[in-house]
Amino acid sequence: FNLFQNISRLISKTGDFNFSEEKAESYNMKSNSLFLDIGSGFGKPNFHAALQVGCISYGVEVVPARVEFCKD
Repeated sequence: FNLFQNISRLISKTGDFNFSEEKAESYNMKSNSLFLDIGSGFGKPNFHAALQVGCISYGVEVVPARVEFCKD
């Protein structure tokens, strides 16, 4: 789990999506929250929400190439 948290921090610093603890607090996200991302692309926000907040996180993507990439 610690490895994934460190990866999550690295991605948030280098990627285009920054899911900070402050942002989670501003949306009142807790471990019992549900995060749903419609048009989730490669799933970065889902990854961060699940690891940093500990909530259930789902992403819905319909572009076949993105779906296949995420399966791998």
